[in-house]
Amino acid sequence: MQKPSHKHREFDSTFSVAPLTSDMPSPDSIALLPSNRSYSTDVWYDRVAIISTRGYTNIYHNAEWIANFYHIVTNIEKFPLFSAFTVVNPSFGADDYRTDWTISFLTGTLSMFPPDIRPFYVPYSTFFYKHDHVWIRRAIFFFINTPMTDLFISKVEPLLVKKAMYRYYNISELITKPDKLKLLYIGRKGEWRQILNEKEMIGNITTKCKDVVEFEKTYFDRKSHRSQVVSMQSTDILLGYHGAAFVNIMFMMPHSGFIEFFSPIARPRYYDMMAIKTQLAYRCLTRNTFDRSKKRPRDGRNINIFVDVNKLCLRDTGH
Repeated sequence: MQKPSHKHREFDSTFSVAPLTSDMPSPDSIALLPSNRSYSTDVWYDRVAIISTRGYTNIYHNAEWIANFYHIVTNIEKFPLFSAFTVVNPSFGADDYRTDWTISFLTGTLSMFPPDIRPFYVPYSTFFYKHDHVWIRRAIFFFINTPMTDLFISKVEPLLVKKAMYRYYNISELITKPDKLKLLYIGRKGEWRQILNEKEMIGNITTKCKDVVEFEKTYFDRKSHRSQVVSMQSTDILLGYHGAAFVNIMFMMPHSGFIEFFSPIARPRYYDMMAIKTQLAYRCLTRNTFDRSKKRPRDGRNINIFVDVNKLCLRDTGH
């Protein structure tokens, strides 16, 4: 495999197949694993996986390529084992706070494999900042082969996700009946995709639903991956405006509840599809009033809205 002639950029990279040349290593020079988390140019590597991304930086789209490992584990008889892997066109970087989530989810995912067969991750930039080619005898290419709005293939995969992450973070799977249901509201920072009557909504929930739910508001920005998994495991009902943070519903216990707000003109189906596979009770609220005081953003998902707070409380309590 040979790097393209243009200078490598972290978010714009690829592999190309190069012709055989006279400087090939000896056929007997075979290494199953890269040493020191990097490749060498004087040996052949065997059983290396090349994984591609969609090129988007948000955590949902990074979860898509990591989900390849769950596809493999649940269909292991159809896949050859590989000893190492690298990610082409990596959509995460050191200067992006979302990288912690991505790397932590990847590391926890790899913990599913016994140490003697665990695939070894070699960052793409580790090699190509120093070299322009690598010799690979047998490579397997993994592309994202699921629809963009349907990350999992089966209901088994989200169960495996929870099993792997709970074990990795030493989170108990024990379920006890709570005095009240924990209702977690994920807020959003920034100018757009805001619930403009949020205070009224929260006041209505905490007043009318106080006998059945314990309300909590949080922001997932800058929170560690572990803290997000812990929050999801202990949440009975999740509530918030559509956004990438809801990829964390894969860590919720089956039969928990998820209520998702949308702008009245856009309803992407990322998380209702995931809720089905994750076995959650899902409700979407789309008939919200949008803010007419500002010019609409180009992306209809980003419109600020007013929600029907009375309708929300009725849905939460099941009355």
